[in-house]
Amino acid sequence: MELSVYHTGLLITTGINILMGLSVYVMLSTGQLSIGSAGFMAIGAYTASVLTMVLKWDLNLALVAGGGLAAIVGLIIAFPALRLSMFYLAMATLGFSEIVRVFFVNFKNTGGPLGYGGMTGTTLLMTTIWVVLFLLAFWRIYASRLGRAFHALAQDQVAAEAMGLNPTLLKVTAFVISGFSAGIAGGLFAHDAMFISPAYFTIMPAFFAVLAVILGGRATVWGVVVGTFIFSFLPELLRFLGDWRMAAYGAVFVVVLIFRPNGLITAHTLDFRGRWNRRKSAIAAQRALADADLEKVM
Repeated sequence: MELSVYHTGLLITTGINILMGLSVYVMLSTGQLSIGSAGFMAIGAYTASVLTMVLKWDLNLALVAGGGLAAIVGLIIAFPALRLSMFYLAMATLGFSEIVRVFFVNFKNTGGPLGYGGMTGTTLLMTTIWVVLFLLAFWRIYASRLGRAFHALAQDQVAAEAMGLNPTLLKVTAFVISGFSAGIAGGLFAHDAMFISPAYFTIMPAFFAVLAVILGGRATVWGVVVGTFIFSFLPELLRFLGDWRMAAYGAVFVVVLIFRPNGLITAHTLDFRGRWNRRKSAIAAQRALADADLEKVM
């Protein structure tokens, strides 16, 4: 069955939002709260757009270049930002995003406040491939020593240092990965929307990415996917409520956080092998008790 233009666009937007969620997730996994994803997204969007429109680059190469430039900017701002933590870091990265937005407002070569348009090329297949590549990369990262180091740093930085980990290197690495992911998302967004302006890159994209990660669960990459799908599709499912749609949307979010404060997907949720082993152990224990009772009777 062929998807309608509307549903295709919705799925593309969901894929882009997943990449934005991963940008936030990698920061949270090291104990850092960043709202700078919108700034990285803008850098990736404008860079990829200029490369495809002016220099006639292939879109995928332009996406990599845009993501690479965003990663380099992430590397640059990481070092002064290392002095800050959590909410102070969130405010600093919010300031960074606003600086980037104001820069593009005043940068006349990309249209300034009027925006920049004419880009095309983002397809559902392309977006899906990029999302799958990122999910595989993140899955490998968090199954490796680097991922375990990220989680150790988030739990206790002093203990992580005592274990021989380098907090500075780990936090800088997280900033670079975050910038690259958001930069790719920005390039895909620009070539899907076919027009971008600084007004598109306010705090809202980063804010929704943070909420999606919190809703889905910060313990695993798959929580980002689940949270993003809910944030993208729930407003459409609630459209029948009319003007009350967004109120119901917020109520669902509050209820989920009350009953699932750690998010919908936790490490325990995906521990299928552990649950199966515990179930087998419980069954074996019950059988052993039954055999012991039978021996006493006999």
